[in-house]
Amino acid sequence: MFRRHSDAIFLDLSVDLRDRDDWKIGPLRTIDYPQNITAFATEPISGLLAIGTAGGVIYLFGGPGVETRLVTPDIVGVKFLQFAPSSFQLVCLDDTSVLHIWDLAAIGRPKLVASARFDATNSLTLSPCHSHAFLALNNGEIRTYDLVCLRKSPYTMPNMWKLYQEKLKASGVHCASSAES
Repeated sequence: MFRRHSDAIFLDLSVDLRDRDDWKIGPLRTIDYPQNITAFATEPISGLLAIGTAGGVIYLFGGPGVETRLVTPDIVGVKFLQFAPSSFQLVCLDDTSVLHIWDLAAIGRPKLVASARFDATNSLTLSPCHSHAFLALNNGEIRTYDLVCLRKSPYTMPNMWKLYQEKLKASGVHCASSAES
């Protein structure tokens, strides 16, 4: 317990990893994709890679034999892509702020299960611990979408900066910065 760190003796567990035959550096797979990529997402547990393009096409790559092409319904550019690991879905937000959800658990091709329109959106975030997608709107609000029930949730978070400035204004304190900054 009271030994110095320099006195510590550590067991070398990397002896088996030193064989040069085990480490052949080179390409595993070559993927052809267009140059107009606007978003991509990875799912390390299932080994999936999704690439979204400005033409509204999403390329989905995985293990051997897993390669498909998804198209947004209105053929609008892909703005954000994320995997929902808790529900095994691919979530896409396009340039017109429409949220699209594909079910990846379906047998065969992924199936488009829902689409929902939101106000102008800055960001899309998914957490592996939640069943909701969080969308940050241009006006500062955060809206949620339930990925299990496939509908907009009533849970919202107001623009906190705007509320803070209104509170300062009501208390008589002059604030030099604006809500747009």
